[in-house]
Parts: sequence; structure tokens; C-alpha cells
Amino acid sequence: MNESQMIRKAFAAYSAKKASQGITYEQKDLARDLGVSPGFISHLMTGKNELSLTRAINLARILDCHVSDLSDRLATELSANAAGIKLADKTAYKTVAYICGDVVDTIRTILKGKAVSIDEFLHWPHEHSDKTYALEVTSRAMEPRIKAGAVVIVDTERKDEVGKVAALIRNDSLVLAESQGDGVYRLENQTFPDPTFNMSDDDVFVGLVIGQQSAEV
Repeated sequence: MNESQMIRKAFAAYSAKKASQGITYEQKDLARDLGVSPGFISHLMTGKNELSLTRAINLARILDCHVSDLSDRLATELSANAAGIKLADKTAYKTVAYICGDVVDTIRTILKGKAVSIDEFLHWPHEHSDKTYALEVTSRAMEPRIKAGAVVIVDTERKDEVGKVAALIRNDSLVLAESQGDGVYRLENQTFPDPTFNMSDDDVFVGLVIGQQSAEV
């Protein structure tokens, strides 16, 4: 049983328990009690988001169960922590903020060094800076390399590298394109207009794509 299935099972058991007491307990109620958005809970239930250890402990308290009922991964980490074992360093059990909604405006605000409120997160167990974000891909411009519906992990601390996919703001839209060097970028899908283009003064380099979660996640 995977993590999302375990969470759904624990939630269903708790909902059934509340129902036997004449109380209706829905996902929106869990979101309220956990202090997150309903969308975050929905993503947990479908496997699009993964739990952090802190949230897993809080969720177990709310659902009256054990962390091991929610995640084998986090149960192992919790056991290691209790034993004083350093299970993970900077590259493990990390989460990245998942930017939803008005992605372009949020990114512009972040790049200006201003604070933004983000309450959804994804697990990304690979090395990255603390200025790394998860963004949903809505364009088919980089297919088949990056499919529409996938979630890309963008590290805004990483500089442009030839052959790597960069995230750009271009014409007030988020664009993913492979760097060719000297400010030239190429779309994977050559059927798109201007598949190779030069970065203009109005375009904004956001960061490098360091990974992705598939559209099927």
C-alpha cells in the first residue's frame, strides 16, 4: 500500500468513527484542523503531495492513529530520530513549495525578494536550494520531454546551463525551454511558433528545472 492509500484508509477510518457518533467529518474539516488548504488535502489523498514528518505527526494526532498508519517512510525517519540516528542530511526528506494559481505573479514577487504565502508542498528528496519551487506545466511546448500536467521542480538559485531546461517568464507566461547558450532557448515541440528564440530584455530567467514528477502522479 502506498502513502496516499494509507492516508485515505486512515481518514476513512476516522470519518467512520465520527459518523458513528453522529458527526460528519470531511476533507475540508481535516484541512481546517491541519491548518492547510482543501487542495493540499486533496493532493495528499491522490499522491500528488507527500507528507513532511511534522505534518504526519499532526495528522496522526488528528486522525487518532500512528505515523506508521500514514507513511512507512516517515515512520522509519521518526524511529531513526528517536534513536538519535541522523537518517537524512540536506538532500533527504525535504519539501519544496508548490505554487498554484497565479504562478507568474507569485514568481515575480518571489524574485523581488518579497514574502509570499504558500501552504502546499511537495516532497523532493534530491539536493536543492531553499529557493526551489514546484510548478505545474500547462503547456505542451516541451513535449515529449516534459508533458503538460507534469510538475517541474525549479531551483531559482541555479544559473543558466547549456543543455538544461530553464524556466522563464516570457510574454507574461511561464515558459520552459532548453538553453542553447548566449541567451538562446529552444522548445522541444518544434510545431510551436518560434521554437528557437532569443531572450529579450522583457523576459525573466526564473531558474533551472532540476527534476519533474510525471503527469500521471
